[in-house]
Amino acid sequence: MSNNLSSFDALVLGVYKDGSFSETASKKITEKIRQTIKQQLQCAGVKGKLGEVRVLYGIGSEEGLPSQIAVVGLGTKPENERDSLEKARVAAAVGVRTLRNQGAKNIAIDVMTNEHGASEGATLALFKPDRLKSAQNQIPSVKISPFGTLSSSDLTWETGLIYANAQNFARTLGNSPANHMTPTIFTENAKSVLKDLPNIEVIVRDRDWVEGKKMGSFLSVANGSDEPLKFLEIHYRGGKDGDKPLALVGK
Repeated sequence: MSNNLSSFDALVLGVYKDGSFSETASKKITEKIRQTIKQQLQCAGVKGKLGEVRVLYGIGSEEGLPSQIAVVGLGTKPENERDSLEKARVAAAVGVRTLRNQGAKNIAIDVMTNEHGASEGATLALFKPDRLKSAQNQIPSVKISPFGTLSSSDLTWETGLIYANAQNFARTLGNSPANHMTPTIFTENAKSVLKDLPNIEVIVRDRDWVEGKKMGSFLSVANGSDEPLKFLEIHYRGGKDGDKPLALVGK
């Protein structure tokens, strides 16, 4: 079995509504195992709807497959790239959450309809909002890796990880209690993440600058706290010459 699946304790596989498997599964899982999986799904009444999941145990261990296989429905074949992204996101997310809840720690994920979508969906689904809890009460960490590869898109497993980790970082900033995410902590977090990236400039403004700009509403909110105010600017200069500037204002 390629991709050394024996090193994983669980696997996510995608299956379409018509009973066919994803491109990766069709190439890398033997016909014998695919038929066994189909029989199990039929007995369980699985229809292959997008996000429908069943976990199968002990199938294909003699061929190096992990002991737990989450088979997730992909619905119908994708109609376009946007559709393929969404199907992979949903299926990967459902699969890894299901397996994590059953104790899996090292999961291989079928890239299914889209590598980027699979890694993005899985990483978003495994987000841990419990960093302030004691260690024994935190959700266990899970390692994920791609099973297979697709060459039909510029979007890859790695770009999906970048997108998802950026979203998870924003979730941490936005969801943290105020006393654990003061303006100073917020700006220091942003600087730490962005400091080594090309074409990025990070500027942290203080009260004097805000007063000079007569930003009254901003000042009135900040006056309700003992914490010093901070106004964060992030400049990205990686566009083409002549491109119109785009400003995104957070609140």
